[in-house]
Amino acid sequence: CNRLGILVDLAHSTPDAVTQALAVSKVPMVWSHSSVTRTRKPQWMMSVTQARQLSLEGAKAIAAKGGVVGLWALRSDVGHTPEAYADRLSEIADWLGEDHAAFGTDMNGLLGPVLTSYADLRRVVDYWEQRRMSESRIRKLAIENYARVLKQAMAARQA
Repeated sequence: CNRLGILVDLAHSTPDAVTQALAVSKVPMVWSHSSVTRTRKPQWMMSVTQARQLSLEGAKAIAAKGGVVGLWALRSDVGHTPEAYADRLSEIADWLGEDHAAFGTDMNGLLGPVLTSYADLRRVVDYWEQRRMSESRIRKLAIENYARVLKQAMAARQA
């Protein structure tokens, strides 16, 4: 994938697949949508939403290679309001570094999303602005982190 300029999305991967992909990739990768758990290691025998959670260890490994982890908007993971989603994404940015977290809505793939349309992302940004989050951090979480890793993946393409 690196030599083709493809950005690899690790979402839906097992922990072993993430470890192996990180070991061979020369460019950052993303985990586009899920939540990050500090309390348990996800197992594929759990319910779908629990199994799909990324361990904090896995998220930190992706971040250590320059990658980005996107937070999905599943109500049972992030709370019941766009503001709760905003707080959770900010918390993940604190854990991983603000260069390694981003929106990861999975808008059409979730049952019970707290963000019901992309217009709700504006509420998240407005909330961060009201809380006096820096403009730089807001831009990173909203778009720049994904843009950075996409550009890095595309730049690695070999003619």
